[in-house]
Amino acid sequence: MQVPVMRVSKKTGAPSADHDSLELLSRVPCDRKKPYGTPEFKPLYEVAKAILEYRKYSKLYGTYLSPDSGMMQSVYKGRIHTSYNPCGTDTGRLASSQPNLQNLPRSGPDNFYIRKAFIAPRGYQYVIGDESQFEIRLIADKTGDKELVKAYNEDADLHQRTQDGCGVPDRTIAKNLNFGAFYGIGDEKFAHMLTIKTGKYVAPEQADEWIAAFFKLYSGVEPYKMKLVGWSRRNGCYVLTYLGRKRRLPDLESSDRYLSTRAERQAFNAVIQGGVADCMTLCMIRADRDPWLNKHGIKMVGQVHDEVHFIVKRGTVSYNDVMKKLKSIFEHPFKRPLKVPLKFSSNGKFALTWHDGK
Repeated sequence: MQVPVMRVSKKTGAPSADHDSLELLSRVPCDRKKPYGTPEFKPLYEVAKAILEYRKYSKLYGTYLSPDSGMMQSVYKGRIHTSYNPCGTDTGRLASSQPNLQNLPRSGPDNFYIRKAFIAPRGYQYVIGDESQFEIRLIADKTGDKELVKAYNEDADLHQRTQDGCGVPDRTIAKNLNFGAFYGIGDEKFAHMLTIKTGKYVAPEQADEWIAAFFKLYSGVEPYKMKLVGWSRRNGCYVLTYLGRKRRLPDLESSDRYLSTRAERQAFNAVIQGGVADCMTLCMIRADRDPWLNKHGIKMVGQVHDEVHFIVKRGTVSYNDVMKKLKSIFEHPFKRPLKVPLKFSSNGKFALTWHDGK
């Protein structure tokens, strides 16, 4: 078929047909030597696009829509009941299963607006709140980086600041820098990811320049990482979250460079992701026990990543009153204030479905 080889399988050495390879074939120019932004594209490989679409719809149907899927098996009294496991992840965040609602794609025309299938019980409405940029706000608190702290205390657009400060040409790139560079993403992996997301080839050398500019802008992050790893090595190879939960990382002492650098990344990830888990768990417990919410019959029915789902009986209380109470809980997880404010937000109205609530 004269389709170029984008990647090779590490195990067999044969041309790879994995998701990333097919994405590259279906969305970006085949001439990989062109610099970023060059508008010269060769024709798309329609066969790669067709395979990707088949895989997507097949997985969507098999996981969520088929009568034999985990979702259909979890129906009880006409409602879907997922299972949450607080010990299902290394960081302490809740894991969802049977069905895994955390893997449910965002509603859109290419996935049948699947979140519209999640409807509030008769006589109730959804209020769906979200902790905005939760992880990065905790990174700002932990590292004390001056630029991050200043941006959040001024309620500035962080993605725009990153775009301006790092000189990147696209907001999408700035957004991915913010969510990827903090966790130690490499130049090749970052270039590959941006090539797929922007549809324009990004060379690893260019990605490396952007990452370097990023850590020059947010110069307080890397020193914190070094301090964290050093403390961990001196004290038995573990890190602690806000509430003192411990994550052991014995590979920090490994002589294998690959294992030790991976453990260094895991150390920072455990502190931040574990911090998110601490905050979210505390706030969910308080919301569940809150007298005002219980008095008005407001029930917490789900949590997906940084979203929390509540149902409110129609005509009992106003949307603004509900959000005022939820913000007072979810924006203040600890007695001591953080260096930056947390931001719990919603779409501004009651919603009938999960799709409408976001």
